[in-house]
Order: sequence, then C-alpha cells, then structure tokens
Amino acid sequence: MRPLIATVLFAAYWLPMVWGFVDLDTGEWPVHTRELFYGLVVFLPCAIVGAIHGRWWAPTVTLVFLVAVVLPERCTTTYDVDVVTTRCGGLDEFGELVEVLVLTVPSVLAGVVAVKLAGLARSALSPSAG
Repeated sequence: MRPLIATVLFAAYWLPMVWGFVDLDTGEWPVHTRELFYGLVVFLPCAIVGAIHGRWWAPTVTLVFLVAVVLPERCTTTYDVDVVTTRCGGLDEFGELVEVLVLTVPSVLAGVVAVKLAGLARSALSPSAG
C-alpha cells in the first residue's frame, strides 16, 4: 500500500510542476542557492519514492510523465508594470520527455540504492545466529 500511495503522491507532485501550475523561477536568488534548491526539488521526491518502493522496478513511477505528454500544454500570461510574460508548461515534445526522465530516473534509483545499502549495513552489523 505504501508504494501505491508514494506513486500517487509522486504524480500529484510532478504533474502540476510539468504543466506550469508551480513556478519555481520567481525571485532573484544567488546562483549557488538556486541550483541547490532546484537540485533538491528534483532529487528529494524521486529519491523518497525510490526508497519507499525499494525495488529495482521503482523507476517505472516515472511513466507518469507519459500522461503529461498526451495532455495539452498550459500557457499563463503575467502582466507586470512594463513587461508581459507568457509561459507555457507541458511536455509537448519527445526531447522534453527525455530531459525529465534523465533527471528523475537516476534520482529514483539513488533512493533504491540507499535502501539496499542500508539493508546491507544493517545485516552486517546485526549479530549472526551461529
């Protein structure tokens, strides 16, 4: 049941980001802080899902992005004092899908590896029945 809930939460997290409902590009940040934040925003949810699944098939949760390819892109327009900005979100091209998968699949696998290594360390530290 936990893997199913984790997969649903993964989809609920990523799909609004892919469609542009969540805008992470607001504000002026120092370069290193911004890159660290973006890395955590991508890596942590994926690693957590991989750790909860704990199986090598865990990257199949990224198939949720195929849903985003089928759905139309969403565009929003922002009106500032002297600037009009239109941003469109979605995965309307195959290259965009590949970019998202290249970022998320290794992160999910990192969560799986972390769980496997923790299990090995736990079994190595536990007293053996002899």
